[in-house]
Amino acid sequence: MARLNRALGMLGSALALTLACWTGLPAPAAGAEKSQAAAPVQDPNGKKLAAAWEEYGFQNWERSVALFTEVKGSPTATEQQKLQAQIGHIFLLEYRTPGRTPELAITEWEALLPQLTGKFLPFAYMHLGNAYIVQAKPDYEKARNNFQKALELVSDKKSSLGQQAVL
Repeated sequence: MARLNRALGMLGSALALTLACWTGLPAPAAGAEKSQAAAPVQDPNGKKLAAAWEEYGFQNWERSVALFTEVKGSPTATEQQKLQAQIGHIFLLEYRTPGRTPELAITEWEALLPQLTGKFLPFAYMHLGNAYIVQAKPDYEKARNNFQKALELVSDKKSSLGQQAVL
């Protein structure tokens, strides 16, 4: 069980890193290499998001939830920052161990889909498909349909997003 928890945590960290790179925020620091994190962000909400992803990578769930919540409720946060905070919350539902609830992640991804465009849309379909697989009663047909939608939306199949969709 410890190996599974570690593997899921590593997967979540990789996903957070990918999302941070797409949105232009600093990448979360890895392990003890905290001092090698990207240059600090000047915007307070950007700092909170960077810290939330870093805490997520360290599996400090309570702290990452608090930081994501602060950004989502901030009147000065941009729509992109609020979106990223929402995606962070969904990642916690989908990947957090112990305590993950993919059924809630499915509900959240489906509610978020109409608001998404560009690279976020295939990304969301990939994670929605994954949530259908890891829930208590896997629904492989729904998972397959969401993975296919993600593949259809990715224009460059050789990009990192394309490769993630293929996997």
